[in-house]
Amino acid sequence: MPSAHRGPAASPAGRPHPLPREILRFGRFELRLVERKLVADGASTALGSRAIDVLTVLIENRHRIVTKRELPDLAWPG
Repeated sequence: MPSAHRGPAASPAGRPHPLPREILRFGRFELRLVERKLVADGASTALGSRAIDVLTVLIENRHRIVTKRELPDLAWPG
C-alpha cells in the first residue's frame, strides 16, 4: 500500500500549510477521518462504514503487517 502522507496544501493566501490531521492522502485518494469518507480524484467513493474502519487501521499501521487475527480487534476494539 502506498504510504499515507499529509502533504502541504495552499492556504487562501497561497502559502503552503500542513493538512489537518483528519485528512490522510495517498496516491489519488484522501481519507477524510472526521467525515468518514474516502475521496478519489475529488469525488466521493461508495465505501461502507466497516470498510472505512479497516482502511483507517491499515493506514495507521502501514509500517507493519496487520494480521487477519488482529484486524478486528484494531478496527473494532471491545
